[in-house]
Amino acid sequence: MVEIESWFENRSTDATFTDTDYRGMSFTIGTTAEDNDYTLTDVEVRIKKNGSPTDDITAEIFAVDSSGLPTGTPLATTTIDHTNVTGSLAWVKFDMDNIKLERSTQYALVVKMESYTNPNAYQWAIEETLSTYTGGNVVRTQNGGSTWVNNSGEDFWFKINGILFVPNTTGGAGSTWIRRSYPFTSGLTPLTTKQEGRDPDLGPPELERTALKKEYVGL
Repeated sequence: MVEIESWFENRSTDATFTDTDYRGMSFTIGTTAEDNDYTLTDVEVRIKKNGSPTDDITAEIFAVDSSGLPTGTPLATTTIDHTNVTGSLAWVKFDMDNIKLERSTQYALVVKMESYTNPNAYQWAIEETLSTYTGGNVVRTQNGGSTWVNNSGEDFWFKINGILFVPNTTGGAGSTWIRRSYPFTSGLTPLTTKQEGRDPDLGPPELERTALKKEYVGL
């Protein structure tokens, strides 16, 4: 695993986020690490409890529009229990859907509460005066994500982690595949939009009929 993108150089304060008034951090692949395609594994943010919130926390990855603001539905999302966060600032990890993050592309990491009971919330370490991250900045919504604005010159502490993306080219150069399993059936004919492929973990061909056949579906 590698840090795909990260920033945690300066901290001036901590920004509160709730279920409707929350923020995110836009980031660009290739700003602080090698500019490659990656498979996302997890994200980390440096946060703490403010008061005694018992509501869970969700982290999401969004595509961004031409202004660098979150757009569409989340590309990946994960919710963790409130017990993973303490009253002191610490790195908190969110295991994410294994989506592809493309080189030289900007995304947004958004963190929010599932619900909010005043005054109990969470806070995220932020730098508001000595911003040095060049791949993005803080984005904010005050209406639950209906509209967003850029808070230029502000950076949250974050880490985007993953592994180098290596496509399975069974279906030809540039193809990407996911895998499904089903009991082997003699004479199976795949759909035209699908292609069968043998998986090395099935062992020799003569043992394949006693294992689970693998079906590779082009993304």
